[in-house]
Amino acid sequence: MGRWVMKKMDSDHARNKHRKTSALLLAAACAAFTGDSARAAIVAGEPPDFSDSAAAPTDLGPGVQVVTGSVSNSDIRDYFKVTGLQPSVPFSINVTFTPVGTQQGGTLAILSSSGFPIDSEFFLNDPSPRTLTGIVPADGILIGAADSIEAGGGAYSFSNVPEPAAAALAAAALATLARRKRKDPSPL
Repeated sequence: MGRWVMKKMDSDHARNKHRKTSALLLAAACAAFTGDSARAAIVAGEPPDFSDSAAAPTDLGPGVQVVTGSVSNSDIRDYFKVTGLQPSVPFSINVTFTPVGTQQGGTLAILSSSGFPIDSEFFLNDPSPRTLTGIVPADGILIGAADSIEAGGGAYSFSNVPEPAAAALAAAALATLARRKRKDPSPL
């Protein structure tokens, strides 16, 4: 065989190997993504009551996108945690606090797993939506906190909670496939 034929065969073998790798990466990412979302709830809320302890927040697991609850004079604090998030990426979580009665209010916050405040908003007789922003910590865990003021309380919601890390893996796999497709227009 000529040199050109051998190089062509090596090139075809390498291309097929990359195609198989890309296909496996995409399949694994899709399986992980659908597995996480199939096992975890999309919306989590009370009852049962969320933990009153920042040291032991209610674990909602990965995949939760909306969290709802309420705080009052008899249930002053709620803490919950969402896990499996893509570390070191920005997040933007929409929050609302609907006061009950007059002079009602509270604070909604996002904390790291060590309890360090990332962002918070104070609400007093103002149900206007707000946005909490920050960077997902290296451990991929965010803790949501809701506190009632002394004389008040109300219903709260956290929405647009970041997707689990599997979503980022699926996006990376799709980007890899698209990049390979541009380089080599032949079918997989």
